[in-house]
Amino acid sequence: MKIVEPKSFIVGETVSRNDEMDAALEEIGAKGWQTDASIFGEKLIEFGGRLCYLSFEPGLNRNVTRVRKGWRPYIKNILESGHGSVLEHACVNVVFTNVTKVFTHELIRHRAGSSYSQVSGRFVLWNDLGMWIPPSIRDDPDLVEELVSAFMDAEEHMQNFEDLSGLESAESFSEKKKLTSTRRRISPEGAATHILCGFNHRAWRHVFTMRCDPSAEEEIAFVLGPLLKRFQGAWPALYEDIKLLGNEINVDYKKV
Repeated sequence: MKIVEPKSFIVGETVSRNDEMDAALEEIGAKGWQTDASIFGEKLIEFGGRLCYLSFEPGLNRNVTRVRKGWRPYIKNILESGHGSVLEHACVNVVFTNVTKVFTHELIRHRAGSSYSQVSGRFVLWNDLGMWIPPSIRDDPDLVEELVSAFMDAEEHMQNFEDLSGLESAESFSEKKKLTSTRRRISPEGAATHILCGFNHRAWRHVFTMRCDPSAEEEIAFVLGPLLKRFQGAWPALYEDIKLLGNEINVDYKKV
């Protein structure tokens, strides 16, 4: 065992192609547009917002008789008006080192483009742990017993932590959150939870063809096999070419 400290490193961001932007501005009819934004990501966001309304200068859009000057008040107005789509154009890349899975499980909940809503282990105090026994070991009582025993041990330690910390009787909700978040670090990786997710149809096709492959993790294949059948019934034209070769537990699909 070793003691580590989490750190973060900004390793990349959106870079500029000013010559191409100038050419686009000329094509649009806004040749010579300038901004006082010094960082290209901010310039790109302002460019995207002004493009939506052709508000680079008065008169370009006949509905626009005056324009907001300066990138800072412009972006401030974007944020206040909820025009969030233009914020998606610029990216920043960060590496986090020596963080735990508690951190990463929280982090992956924030993915624009793919939508996830998962039960919060920081706020929700489980009464007991749910566990799933993979079909591949269900006929081996020794393996099942070992898995169950590990979960029971974890539950015992979680209860001991709760009793010693006085979690349930803590008066401050802020303190409850801190203790609940610490308590979940004892919980096994295989403890059951709940998650809501959303993808477009292209993404769903990718999910099915990748996650129902024979090499996919057993649990996700077990769950997505029956779900694919439901998708094929609801949207046959979009999914009927994904062929089921196995059964709902030991799935095997052709990639397309």
